[in-house]
Amino acid sequence: MLGLVYAREYALVAGKVLAAPLGGYTVLTHGFFHADWFHLLFNLYFLYVFGKNVEHVFGRRRFLILYFGAGLFGGLLQLLLTDATTTPVIGASGAIAGVCGAYLVIFPRARLLQTLPLVYVQLKIPAWIYLGAWVGFQAAMAAFSEAQQFAWFSHLGGFALGAALAPPVLRSVCREVGETVRVKSAAAIFGKVPRRRGPPIVVQPGRRSA
Repeated sequence: MLGLVYAREYALVAGKVLAAPLGGYTVLTHGFFHADWFHLLFNLYFLYVFGKNVEHVFGRRRFLILYFGAGLFGGLLQLLLTDATTTPVIGASGAIAGVCGAYLVIFPRARLLQTLPLVYVQLKIPAWIYLGAWVGFQAAMAAFSEAQQFAWFSHLGGFALGAALAPPVLRSVCREVGETVRVKSAAAIFGKVPRRRGPPIVVQPGRRSA
């Protein structure tokens, strides 16, 4: 983010958009800007950790729909529910939260390596505990916190959309895999003709077949 001019043009400011709906394009553009390098690298780290496996399941096109859809839905929820109507919102956190929501549905038992601060002890935490605690914290802060510099509703909206999109995508992927896999017959595998089922054919002596 290179100054307030960019913030006024591309950041999501709920009060400004509600007063002038033509500024609704910021629901999309806010996700491309970050406050500083730390903000950008922090988001990229979580995108790398969770996005790689989700993209492998979704495929490139559906992953793009997930990412931008979560960013848009999160921005819209932030626009409608936030009390911080004058605070500029920037960052891809809502989109990446959508990736995390999809990851939780697809890989709930995956174990994530986490280093505890201060004591520097490494633990492997199941994804459902890690991401469940994260989304619970976001919900609690959105309900009770007066901190206005965080887009709590954007995170919740993106996460919810990602979790909602994952089940139909999984069903679609399973169907696509099932249609492409073909099982060879026993004759092709063993070089034998399968035995005929049913009663044996009895040829009576003295009769010729036509």
